[in-house]
This record gives sequence, structure tokens and C-alpha cells, in this order.
Amino acid sequence: MRISRRDFLQAAGAALLIGGSVPLLSGCSGLKRIDIKQKDVAVTGLKQDELNILELASLAPSGHNTQPWGIRAIEPYTWIVMSDEQRWLPAVDPDHRETILSIGAFMENLVVAAGCYGYDIDLKLLAKTSNDKEIGSSPDLKLSLLQ
Repeated sequence: MRISRRDFLQAAGAALLIGGSVPLLSGCSGLKRIDIKQKDVAVTGLKQDELNILELASLAPSGHNTQPWGIRAIEPYTWIVMSDEQRWLPAVDPDHRETILSIGAFMENLVVAAGCYGYDIDLKLLAKTSNDKEIGSSPDLKLSLLQ
């Protein structure tokens, strides 16, 4: 039996639509990282909502699974997203293109995760080049409760 291109594209589109909406419908509950123990993050001084948001954001994909991002906490709910130079891959990513894409995925997850907890993030790009260590912030990268 042969399937026409149109039928295939319709079926594929429907599958993507259904498959892509499942995570949106499920919300953020049930997503947990088992590799992070509570004792590992207890010393950070962050509030529980901040820890939960950062935990979900850390699930972002990254090139070569390096997770080249970090957070510098300025005060509660005020962060700067950093590029971790120790996780750069100069041999395969000399211009840091993949690093910046990975940090972008992390920042997108950060915004989505904050929304799951009722917060909104207003991001401002700080980096001028791909070699900059401070990537994103806002005047205070404040998480503000959504109304």
C-alpha cells in the first residue's frame, strides 16, 4: 500500500501536534532530576521556588551535554545567567556557537519553568560577544508574580 505525500504530511503533522501538546497539558509536576540530591542545593541560600525553577530549567538540552550555564544569585529572585568557561569545548566549538545556543535553551526553559510557578521573567541580553561570561539579566532579573 502506498501513501501519498499529502496523507503522510497530514498524519505526521497530527502526530507532532498531539505529541507536542502532551508536555504542555501535563504542566510541570512530576519533572524531577534524580541526579541532584537535596543536600547538594541546600547551601545555596535560594528559596524553594527558585530551586524548583532552576531545577526545571537545568533540563534544557545542550551541545555535547555540557550544560555550559550557571547562575549568579544577586539577591532572592535576582540572577545573572552565566557562561561556564570550564564547560566550553574549544576543539569542536571554537566560536562558542553551540555554547550560546545551549544557554539560550536554558534561558527559554527558565522562562517556561518560572511560568509554571506563577512567575514572569524579563530577560535582558548582557553579552556583546560569544566570549562574554555574563549572558543575560535584566536590570534586576526579578521574578514577579503573574497577576
